[in-house]
Amino acid sequence: MILNKLFYILNKKGTGSVDLISKIEQLSPDRSLANKLGELIFSKRIELGISQDELAKKANLKCEVIHRIEAGSDISINEFEKAASSLDINQKDILWAISTLL
Repeated sequence: MILNKLFYILNKKGTGSVDLISKIEQLSPDRSLANKLGELIFSKRIELGISQDELAKKANLKCEVIHRIEAGSDISINEFEKAASSLDINQKDILWAISTLL
């Protein structure tokens, strides 16, 4: 479900690559995408030297939500977008993270 929403958002904003999207759609429906997106949030947060609590406040999310995102567990696209935006993660960063799954 998050995969479909992510594709929709990327295509809607004109940044999606049909080639990349078709390859990602062939991935098994495991949690690898959610894990990769969680790793992206985690690594950027650590790079910036902020805690989960600080990110939660900045993104207007609960600390438990940040923990779930970073763990790749039960990620909603809205929560991911808030966390990513608060860390200045752009669509290019997200596409790069996804491309490492291919």
